[in-house]
Amino acid sequence: MIYFSGHWCPPCRAFTPKLASFYKRMKTKNNFHVIFVSNDKSQKEMYRYMNEMPWAGVQYMGSLSMELAKKYGSSYIPDLKIVNQNGEVVLGIGDVPPEHILKEFEALLNKRRLTPHHVNQVTKREPEDSSSILEQIYSLFALFSSDDGEQEKPVVIQDIQPGEFVLGGIAGPSTNRYAVINGVIYSEGANLREGVFLKKVYSDKVVLSCNEKQVDLKM
Repeated sequence: MIYFSGHWCPPCRAFTPKLASFYKRMKTKNNFHVIFVSNDKSQKEMYRYMNEMPWAGVQYMGSLSMELAKKYGSSYIPDLKIVNQNGEVVLGIGDVPPEHILKEFEALLNKRRLTPHHVNQVTKREPEDSSSILEQIYSLFALFSSDDGEQEKPVVIQDIQPGEFVLGGIAGPSTNRYAVINGVIYSEGANLREGVFLKKVYSDKVVLSCNEKQVDLKM
């Protein structure tokens, strides 16, 4: 699932608890994941909103967020897309209420009959998309397959403290790796919070920069 939402939006605030309940109820018996793409007005608001979510989100206003919005987003929120492992939307085409999508998805998980009107006749990706940033999000889904708990959230303090940032996974090619830190997917150069930046992502660790000092987080 790719979930576009923002805490400032009343329908989003009403739907998020329903999605969280669905996720907790269905996740233990089914292999699916939720990725949150924020439409909040600030990174701080995004982090606060994620306290209501038992899943991960992509970096606020980052390149991955922009690509997902361009590929899957719509002109309204909340917006929910059910995407298969090939990056193809199978549920959530058009102006479909997210509550309806959840019912359709539950029917799919339970192998019940779906309403054909809301199921996309899968559109194949063009060959030139094969090396795009979207390829990396598919590998990121695997990072959450064994983690059913709440993701830790950043603590806004001046200096980096032991345990403040938790590295949850690394994915992507060597030229453009992503790291999951405190439940959020970041790319190199990202601002984790005031004064803390993700300087480098390696295959087995990341380097954070704070006040001209560097801190390694290892897998």
